[in-house]
Amino acid sequence: MTGKPNNFVKNQKLSTSGMVAIAILVILGAFYALAPHDLHISSGFGYGLEHTIHLVLGFILLAAAAAYYAKQTGMMKK
Repeated sequence: MTGKPNNFVKNQKLSTSGMVAIAILVILGAFYALAPHDLHISSGFGYGLEHTIHLVLGFILLAAAAAYYAKQTGMMKK
C-alpha cells in the first residue's frame, strides 16, 4: 500500500503573531529559568516569590512555548 497514512498532518507555517507569541514565552521562560534570583528581584519582576518558584514558572513558560509551536506547526494531533 502506497501513499500517506491517514493520520498524516501537513506541516503548517507559523503566522507572524504566532512567532511573536512563541518568542515572548521563550524570552520570559528563559529569564525566569536561567537568570540569577538577584536579577529577578532588582528588575521588578520578582513579585516577592522565592527562586524555586521562579524556576518552575520559567520551565512552565518554556513548555508552553514548545507546546504552542508543536500545535501550530502540526506536530501534535489536533
